[in-house]
Amino acid sequence: MRRFSMLLIVAMLVSGFGCSATQQAQADKGILVAVDAATAAGQSFVDAGRIYQMKCKPVVAQGAEQFCSGFAAFAPKFQAQYPRAVAALKLARAANDVVAAQGATAAVLSLATELTGIVVSATQGVK
Repeated sequence: MRRFSMLLIVAMLVSGFGCSATQQAQADKGILVAVDAATAAGQSFVDAGRIYQMKCKPVVAQGAEQFCSGFAAFAPKFQAQYPRAVAALKLARAANDVVAAQGATAAVLSLATELTGIVVSATQGVK
């Protein structure tokens, strides 16, 4: 769950791209932080997949129904959108394009937020 908290903190940091006189240095640092956030989101998805394998395969554990159905529905969306967002973030980093990095980061953070809600459901009522 620490990764999810970190993602929320990163979202706040990333939203401040380029707001001071040292705009270039902050932009560089902000893009690197965004890359770290994307990496953390990807790892969180892998971790949630492990929970899914333990709690939902071959039989759904008692109390895990909401998580299992939520993750099963979400996984294809993440698998389709995450690689595109990461590719866009890499391009933005290579071009030092803060606006493009913000857009890609927003997409990653949206996926991470949705994943957080699904994972939280795994911790509620599962024994």
